[in-house]
Amino acid sequence: MLMRGHNLFGHLDGYRPAPARTVAQNNQDIENPAFVSWYRQDQLIQNAILASVDPNLTATVVTASTSQAVWDALHTAYANKSQTRIFSLRDHLARLAKETLPVADYLHQVRSLCDELATAGAPVSNEELIVKILTGLRLKFREISAAIRARDSAIS
Repeated sequence: MLMRGHNLFGHLDGYRPAPARTVAQNNQDIENPAFVSWYRQDQLIQNAILASVDPNLTATVVTASTSQAVWDALHTAYANKSQTRIFSLRDHLARLAKETLPVADYLHQVRSLCDELATAGAPVSNEELIVKILTGLRLKFREISAAIRARDSAIS
């Protein structure tokens, strides 16, 4: 991992916490140079993480104030492999329907849930994905759904 290679992982795991913002000098508080350096590095790490994740995930971490907070939020949201999380995601996927959403938004939600399931260690097969998408389209798209279901070969 790049963060370990550059000795920056301490920002993410809490091993390198933020120094005090100010230090006392000549009976007055001044800005701590160690904090300024740490903060600059932490912001660069935070920006690198945000630049490397899917733009749809940024809402999960955009309010985090440190790179450790970003890391923890992503870990909590997407690396939890518990059966409860997997059941919850599968249930959400099963209940998801196009309803009044534009097709692109519906497909995006399906894809996001499938990506989360894959991250949690329970990937959705291509066949399951096709059935889910077609089921969620409901009656308005029944002709397209019927044509896809009638195919002899699976679509990718």
